[in-house]
Order: sequence, then C-alpha cells, then structure tokens
Amino acid sequence: MPKKTVVVHYRRMEHIGEPLPGTTLEAACREAFCTQIDGTRIADRLRHRIWTRDQAGEDYLFANFYHDDGASLFGDVTHFTKGHMQALFQAGLIDEPVVPIRQMPAPEDMEYIHSIMYWLIVSNHVFILQSQSLKTRTLEDYLTWLISDKAATRAKPFQIVLSSKFDPAAVGGDLSNITGITIGGIIAPGVEADGEVEGPAQHVLHEAVQRGAITARRASAFAQAREILSTLLGGSAQADEYLRSVPQEAELSLEVHIGYKSRKRKIDRAPLKALETGLRNLDDGDLKVTARDGHKGPDGDIRLREPVSVETIGALINPVDAREKMLAVYQSLVKNEKIAP
Repeated sequence: MPKKTVVVHYRRMEHIGEPLPGTTLEAACREAFCTQIDGTRIADRLRHRIWTRDQAGEDYLFANFYHDDGASLFGDVTHFTKGHMQALFQAGLIDEPVVPIRQMPAPEDMEYIHSIMYWLIVSNHVFILQSQSLKTRTLEDYLTWLISDKAATRAKPFQIVLSSKFDPAAVGGDLSNITGITIGGIIAPGVEADGEVEGPAQHVLHEAVQRGAITARRASAFAQAREILSTLLGGSAQADEYLRSVPQEAELSLEVHIGYKSRKRKIDRAPLKALETGLRNLDDGDLKVTARDGHKGPDGDIRLREPVSVETIGALINPVDAREKMLAVYQSLVKNEKIAP
C-alpha cells in the first residue's frame, strides 16, 4: 500500500482556569461522545457530531471516525462547506491560448470535503496529524463545542487549551538553557497601506505579551506587521508611510525576539511554560530558539513532534494506520522520557 511521510504534533491539555477539574481530557471527551441525544449516543449518530460554525449555516466541522479502546480515543475532524463547488478546467484544450474554467457541484446528497485532520487522546496527551488548513486551534474549538455545547457536560465559559511542549533536544538537552525565542520572519510580499496584500492572503496567529500574560488573536499578515510597526514608529500614520516605501517586489521581514537575561545558572521554567501555551498555534517555522551556549535550534524543531510514514488510500490517509502510528509516537515519547505516561 502507498505511504507518505507526515508529522505527528504533540500537545497537552492545560487546565487554565480549571476547565476539567478532577478528570482528564480523555475522560471528558469520552463522556461527551457517550452522552445521549434523543435516545442515541453522540458517538452513534453523525448528525449529533456536526458543528455549524458560522451564522450563515454553510461552514461545518464534524468528527467522522471515532474509536475508543478504553485506554485512548482516536478520531478526525472533517471540514466542508454546504453547496461548495469544485473548479475544473478543460484539459483536452491545453494547446489553445485559453481554456474554459467551470465549477461543478458535488453529486446529489454529497458534499465536497475541504480537509481532514486526525487526533489521538491519551489521558491529557494529544497527538495531531494536521492538514494544510486544519490545525490545533481547530481541534481546540471543536472539542470545546462538543463538550460544552453539544453534550453540555461542562458549564460555560469553557475552553479547551492544547499547549505545545518545547523539545529539550532543540537546545542541546536542557530547556533551562534557553535564552531567547524568535517569532516571525517574512510577512508578505507587496504589502500596501490600505491593508491589501498582493497574492494569496496569509493568515497567522499574532501573539502579544502583556503584563506577564500571553494573549492570542488572529490577524492577517499585513495587519500584524502594521500593528507592530505602529507601536515602534509611534502611530498608524507613520507605519503606513513606512509600508508605502516598501517596494512591491520586496518581501517585508518582521521578527519579535523574546529573550532572557539572568545571573542565575538556571532560568525559571514558568516563563517557558507560558510561551508553550501562548505560542501553541503559531506555525512551526515561525519559531526559532537560542540557548545559553549559543546553540540554535533548527527552524520549526523547537516543539515536540515526530515524522511518521502512514499508509494512504488514494490521496487520503488510512485512518487505521494513522491511529497505530500515533500510538507508536506516544509510546516513543514516554520511553524517551520526554513526556510522562
């Protein structure tokens, strides 16, 4: 069977504000999936697992696969838009100057799928196979909806937070040696002062540190650059003037560096733990780490993750093999003492 290499990302449930006191994420999700609606468990009827996440009622997420072996939970998150049409071009006319492009609806009683991601939960440990468009934040939001809205097994306000964990190997084996973390890089080509970006729009998670707490919010790549420049240059007008001076063919690079200076031999783990949580939804390539001895971790290798080879069925990942490989990653991290059972 064909295979492809993918990356299993590690996350851990954080009890910020004690959302799940006295239990684990695995137990809370199992309770939610076993909750009955109209006499049927949520796990036994797909209709109960479909989340309409926009007011127009067109954008949906749902867990299609669900497997509970008593020691772990495995599933997916599938994304589709109601009535979405697929664009095609006339391949038989490639010798013509221009070929017609048209949109085709899905067959009757079917919908086109945008993307699928997979997850495995063991106690408070979470292992994720992200897709190009579905990341950890999607799983946080879906599980939050499942537990607090659909199953209503936890009272609101309630929010699942899946924190990343820095890999000691990224800084030579000791996280306390970290002296700096750099966030960012190339923002976007051809940014303009009115907020338009030439080419595909880029969306990133902007992280700000305020009074010792980390807050996260979504912003476009341009908006992130504009806000930071406004702070540095003394206002939005000055930022806009600077952005207008950037040549259209140039790429604007903007980085934020968080550093630590201390006479102590060891740096307190608490600030690093806060960054693991606050920066959890940034792309791997947006983070770089520097250690006290000058060691620099490879871009994107600061957080715990492992590449695996999974079987594919056509272009789709085989979920049975994905579950086995994710369990193997859990066992590997426990064996190497990077996480506790």
